[in-house]
Amino acid sequence: MTMWTDEHQSQIRSKLLGEGSGDLIRYMLQKNMKVEIDGISAGAIQSAVELGWIDETTQEITPAGSMVADSCREYSFWLERDKVLPFEGAAPHLTASYFEDRIVMEVGPGMGANLMSLAKAGSQVLGVEPIEAYAKMGRIFAEREGLRSPDIQYGRAEALPFPDSKLDIVLFVTSHQYFDIHRALTEIFRVLRPGGELIIVGATLWSYCSNNIGFVTDSFGLARAYALTVINTGSYTFFGKRIVPARHGNVSTSRPIYPSRAAMRRWLTGAGLIECSPDCKVGAETCFHYIKP
Repeated sequence: MTMWTDEHQSQIRSKLLGEGSGDLIRYMLQKNMKVEIDGISAGAIQSAVELGWIDETTQEITPAGSMVADSCREYSFWLERDKVLPFEGAAPHLTASYFEDRIVMEVGPGMGANLMSLAKAGSQVLGVEPIEAYAKMGRIFAEREGLRSPDIQYGRAEALPFPDSKLDIVLFVTSHQYFDIHRALTEIFRVLRPGGELIIVGATLWSYCSNNIGFVTDSFGLARAYALTVINTGSYTFFGKRIVPARHGNVSTSRPIYPSRAAMRRWLTGAGLIECSPDCKVGAETCFHYIKP
């Protein structure tokens, strides 16, 4: 079944808001995380098949289902942390109160969990997301929570759909690695007002390598993905492009790069931004905080 026709979207909305929806969300979380979750009903499994999220023959997740499962994971984690930001309190500029009464735009917000947290804190929030299905899932989850739907526009970091000097804060949360960072920084400088801030929270080369090296012996696929990521990170760092580009039409999690902290600092200052706070650790990730003069 084709995803996101009007008819299909109505079916998805009905399934995710109606009776048994909690089981369906947990089932897609289970498929995403590849873990067993007790108590999943047969009805939830059948619903996932009927919606085209799970292949009936193989019981494997479909391409359309993978986007739904990503959103279910993000939504479930948001509920698990009591609907607050994933980095809440890690630094003075990483609290919901810091974003209050400002125009905040998140690039790559997925289904918009962070935007929902910020909106509850009084921020004017916008999102730019290259995967339209994520934004549509976010509208359904916002309705499920009785919240106003996040304003997520279709677009990419390399061509932000905003006028010059519009935004107070631009936010990346584990998303910068999927874009052309050089072009994205040029666009960010353009849309930030003077005194506007850029906050990037994400993994760098060291954290990526240290967290993933142990998995390379698990399967050929994981080893290949690890090697491609390291190779692409090196080529982007030194030559400004990925040697192995993203597959045609894939603008989500294909071919990420994880530049080093030194490279990120060099590129940020090279884009005309000034360090606002020293980069700091947020769990296994790093936060970069810069301001437009």
